[in-house]
Order: sequence, then structure tokens, then C-alpha cells
Amino acid sequence: KVAAKEDELRQAFQIVDIDQTLKVTMGEFRRVIETFIFPLTQEQFDAILAKIPGTSKVTVPYFEFLSRFAKPIRSLCTKWSNIGDSSHTRTLSQLESLLREKISKKLKHFIKTCRLFDYNQNGQIQRHELRRILEVNCFKMTDCEYDKLWNRYCICRTNTLNYKEFLQYLGINLDQKKKRIMENQDSVQNQNFSPESKKSQSKLPSSTTTGYNLTKIHLDGIAKDFREKLCAVYQDVVKAFRAFDVGRSGFVSLEYLKSVLNTFIFPIRTDVFQELMNRFGIKLSKSMAWERFLDKFQDPIMFDEHQASL
Repeated sequence: KVAAKEDELRQAFQIVDIDQTLKVTMGEFRRVIETFIFPLTQEQFDAILAKIPGTSKVTVPYFEFLSRFAKPIRSLCTKWSNIGDSSHTRTLSQLESLLREKISKKLKHFIKTCRLFDYNQNGQIQRHELRRILEVNCFKMTDCEYDKLWNRYCICRTNTLNYKEFLQYLGINLDQKKKRIMENQDSVQNQNFSPESKKSQSKLPSSTTTGYNLTKIHLDGIAKDFREKLCAVYQDVVKAFRAFDVGRSGFVSLEYLKSVLNTFIFPIRTDVFQELMNRFGIKLSKSMAWERFLDKFQDPIMFDEHQASL
């Protein structure tokens, strides 16, 4: 198990090992093991520690652990040298493109690494922790580059950031990962059903159809709640769009627009969101004029006339 996850464990240990001493505390070592492999009883944990040379009462030399259970230690030294300084300052767009490409290839691992620092289990990680995660998993950034990245995505201007929202704003589709998990679960369940049960199930109305009918019935109520909530948090939504629209083009991606609405108003299923935008007379495209979008909700007369015509 350790050999199969050697790269993930190595990167996780490097992120925790800020001073690059090749040692981590007992608590950090256990947190990494339980996050990337499986939970351990105290007896199992003590048994592992007993097999690692150089373990003290406080720290664990993780390079000895990896050398014993995975690859030779020299691979670690090679990996450390790969984290070099960038020779030139990249633009924000270049940084975002590179991060999207690299994180998308190992999204599950990236999320697990973030969880190591999500001590309160509320999705929040600190500024320096996110930088460490990005630089070990993706590439090194200058202070100027990271400042630009942080200021773009930290809407509330605090020292913490919700890492899942960061991934969504970056343009990484977390729903696709959930969809694959659900499809796998459905596949396993279908294999366990007998032909008779499958036949009887086919006679029942599908959940998709039922959900769609319910959406139609309650769409008026959802539209009303959406508009009222948007008016209540209008200034916060404007700040969120401005933070992303650094070039002041007046446009943001559709995914970012949906993420902001999900964050500040309430989560909306994709199919409901499309129906809702149709109800408001808003045409969806990959790039959305966010100011024109918000203007739709500043004229109650126009809104009411449009609703009445539906």
C-alpha cells in the first residue's frame, strides 16, 4: 500500500516538513498516514514506529519510513531538487492555466493534501499552507506571483481560503468527480440486483422525471427566493465578481458566476439553474457579462413583466 502511494506520501510529507529537515512530528506523521492510506489503531501505529530507524519521542524521519516501505532514499533527494525557482514572473492567466492543468491530473490527491491542513474540518486552510501545497504539488512561485493569485481568489481578504471554492473558481469541475463516484456506486448496485428486481424497477417512474416535475412546480418560489437573496447580498456578489475580473473586462466565466451564486445565495442544481436563468430571460454562455447579469435584478418592473409573460 505504501509503495503504491509513495509519490503522494512523499509530497504530503514535504508539504508538512516546512524546514526540509526530512523529519515530521508524531502527530503529523500519523495524520499523513491516515489521510493517504488508512486509519490506524494505537497498537498498529506503535508497531510502524518501531520499524523506523531514528524515530525519537517527538519526531519521525519520514525518509527512513519511505526507504524501508517504498523506494530508496535517493529518490527523495531528486524530487526535492525539482522544486526550483521560476526564472521569470508569470502572468495571472499563465499561473491559472498551469495550476488547472497540474491539479486536474491529480485532483483526488490534491484534495486529500488540503485536508491535512483543514484542522477544523470547515474547508478553510491558511495562506501559507495553500502556497506550500501548490508549490510542492505543482510548481514554485515568486512572492509577487503568489500575491496575485491569493488576491484574486481570497474574496473576503482574510488569511484563510476555502480550498474547494478555490478549485471551483479556478475552473476545476468537482461535480464531475462526484458524478464518477455516483456512477460507480450505481454500477455496483445494478450488479447486485436480480433480473426480476430490475424489471420491477423499470415500471416505476424515474427519479429524473419526478425531479424535473417538482422543479417546474416550485420554480416560481425558487425564482422569488433567489431574487430576494441576491438583493440582500448584492454588494458582496459585486465584490466577488470584481475580485475575479482583474482586467475590468466586465466578463467572468460561467463556472465562476455559478460558484459565486452558489456561495452567496444558495446551492443550485445545474438543471434548476438553467431553468431559472430562462425564467429571468438570461442567455447563458461560457463568458458572462456580470454587470449586465446583475442589472437584471435591479429593475423590479422589468422582472415582474418578464415573469408575468411566462
